Amino acid sequence: VITSVLYRADGMSPAQVDSGVSRSARFMAAAVLLLLLVGSYTSDYGYVAGWPLQQGRLLPDLATAGEAIHYVHRVLAGLVGVLIAMFAVRVVRRKQVMPLGAKLAQIAAGLYALEIIIGGANVWTTLHPLVVTAHLATGSLIWTSLVAVASVTSPAFASSEIETRALSPAGAT
Repeated sequence: VITSVLYRADGMSPAQVDSGVSRSARFMAAAVLLLLLVGSYTSDYGYVAGWPLQQGRLLPDLATAGEAIHYVHRVLAGLVGVLIAMFAVRVVRRKQVMPLGAKLAQIAAGLYALEIIIGGANVWTTLHPLVVTAHLATGSLIWTSLVAVASVTSPAFASSEIETRALSPAGAT
């Protein structure tokens, strides 16, 4: 629905079908979901000092479960960030043929850059509830943007008609 609204609001033609981009976007969305799930476990272990380095070291003492899960979250976040940047560059280079996909990929990459800062703010503010909430909300928007890229570049999106009747009240035509 979100991509349909964007498509109609922008007056753009649907993005060119690219199964490879759609598949990559699905992979990226799955990676972000995994990162969100691992991040949810960090809340069980509270605050861990230091950002971007944990305890001021590249490889901190991982003797406790809390230190280990925070470290896994940070390493995974770094890997996902590199993959999102590479993905966004790949899609944005094709913005002439898939403008909506490129916009959504730019949104995902921009949100990820913001997410890095918010992740640091979690540590700097000792997990202030508003910062923690912003971190989760931004992660959710990144995931949504990637799912939207997967949708608009999918053969299923291009071959289906957007049914306005499905969005109309019952009985209206």
